[in-house]
Formats: sequence, structure tokens, C-alpha cells
Amino acid sequence: MSYFELSLLARLGVGGLAGSQLWRLFASRAFAAIALVYLCAAALLFAGAAGSRAHGAGQAYAGLLRSLREPALRRLAPVWLSMNVILGLWLGPTVYFLMTSRSTNGQLFAGLLADHPQQLGWLLLGYLAPAARRAEGRSTW
Repeated sequence: MSYFELSLLARLGVGGLAGSQLWRLFASRAFAAIALVYLCAAALLFAGAAGSRAHGAGQAYAGLLRSLREPALRRLAPVWLSMNVILGLWLGPTVYFLMTSRSTNGQLFAGLLADHPQQLGWLLLGYLAPAARRAEGRSTW
């Protein structure tokens, strides 16, 4: 579970940083650049999946069914999904809109990065780095 958490935090931190820097460099063309990054990631995923075909689809489905029968996983799944939804909603558009939209009502953090929105990626990476460090300490080799 801690490896999943590490990969989630790494994707959020590095993805936010990459997206903000690509936006700074390419403006609206950054969407095409991110699409290329997704294509590269898909190619790497395909290469990894092709390399693991020795196990066979039957074993993969059997392993999935075994894990779905685990009571501990069935108890964890709703909480896990809920936390991912909360994290996605909080770190998704809410933070970006709050920090980069100019405030007219005197709020302290609203509009803080309106002049330099590319700094938001660094802020997100800095916020997630300690959490990733804690998750790394829980992982076992």
C-alpha cells in the first residue's frame, strides 16, 4: 500500500510541476505537450505489460478474484476510494483556482500566485515531498 501511496504522491508532485512549467513555456500548447507525455507513459506501460506476459491472463484474473475475496480489502476499498476522491477534489481545481485567481475580498491566500502561476507546481511538489518521505519510511523491501 505504501508503494501505491508513493507513486500517487510522485505523480501529483511531479505532474503538477511538469504541467506548470510546460504551461510557462508553451502556454495553451502545453496541453499537446502533456498529451505527448501521456503517450510516452502509455508506451512504457505497454512495454512493461508485454514483458510480464509470462504469467498469463488466467493467473492475472485468478489473482484479481482472490484479492476481491479478501475481507480486509473489501473493508479497505471504500475508505481508500473516498480518500482518493477527497484528495483529488482538494488538490485538483480548488487549489489551482484559489491560488491563481485574483481576489477582490482581501483573502490572504486567494490570488497569491496570480502573477506567477507556474510557481504553483513548485508549491505542490514542496507540499507533497514530506508526505512521500513518510510513506517511503513505511514501505518494506
